[in-house]
Amino acid sequence: MIVLIKHDDNIGHWAAVYRSQKHVYELFDSCGCNKSALRFYKQHLKIADVLLYFNETRLQSKASSTCGDFVLYYTVHRSFNTDLPFTDLLNLVFSNNITKNEAAVKHFVKSVRKGKFA
Repeated sequence: MIVLIKHDDNIGHWAAVYRSQKHVYELFDSCGCNKSALRFYKQHLKIADVLLYFNETRLQSKASSTCGDFVLYYTVHRSFNTDLPFTDLLNLVFSNNITKNEAAVKHFVKSVRKGKFA
């Protein structure tokens, strides 16, 4: 499930929720998920009584507006790597270097738009 959190008519934020097993979910937020955001997601997505894995680390630049592209990138990689635990997947497809993440996601989305997966 991909979620758009709409702040107003022109601004929103994309995140992904993936059910990896019964009562086990993954919450991917390219801006990272702090305690306040986690409470918000749990309350509004009604996933309070489940095991929830989430990333605390910011993976995209603060100046970037590509959260939707990051969700697409995560979702496609997750669908091809269902055998990996959430943290292992994130370590496989993302870097600690935000600039490298932005470049990888940009390249991926550009390839998808051309009909090619990179």
